[in-house]
Amino acid sequence: MRERSPGFTLLAQALNGRAGTGALVDNLTAVARAAIAFYGEGFPMLASMFADPSTLAAHKEELRHQGAGPHKANEAVAAYLRAEQNLGRLWPEADITAAAGLLLGACFQYAFLSHMSLSADRDDDEAAASFARTLLQQLAP
Repeated sequence: MRERSPGFTLLAQALNGRAGTGALVDNLTAVARAAIAFYGEGFPMLASMFADPSTLAAHKEELRHQGAGPHKANEAVAAYLRAEQNLGRLWPEADITAAAGLLLGACFQYAFLSHMSLSADRDDDEAAASFARTLLQQLAP
């Protein structure tokens, strides 16, 4: 998984230094684009891992050993949002952990539904921008 889709991990880590720079919508759209690509590329591999309990157990153990896992994406996005919140670019009472989960969850579902559908009603870039704009309507003053 790491070899086939390093882009999202790198982008999520890079968000730590982007707080206070650029437009919030552009930063979150970039995260959403990367998440859609990551989840979309990962579904075939994930499906095979979940189909075999011993493979899944081995994968989980390797993630624990490396200090890695799917929660790291949420933590990176939440850290970025928290930094933006501390700079006053997001509402102080906004639930940052929930916001990170909502953004990444929307991307996960979009990628999953794209695999299950023969036609898509929007493209990935449009979906990513829409998720970012919708989230920011609740987070930004």
